[in-house]
Amino acid sequence: MITSYYEVFEDKLKNNKKKLKKELEKAKSKQDKPFIKRLLKETKDLKKLINDLKECKSQQCKCPNCGHQFMV
Repeated sequence: MITSYYEVFEDKLKNNKKKLKKELEKAKSKQDKPFIKRLLKETKDLKKLINDLKECKSQQCKCPNCGHQFMV
């Protein structure tokens, strides 16, 4: 998995959280429910993706010559 987009996804997650807080601060009658649902789904997917990327970033590798394990 490509981990170079990790920071981009983190920024997008932060922006989504800000948008969600802003939308939830509105009066209940003025809230856009489909927008909130869409934003929650996207945020949940981003969190899952970021967690997967964290696991991939911190994988253990083994040296082919001596067999020593190290973190990448």
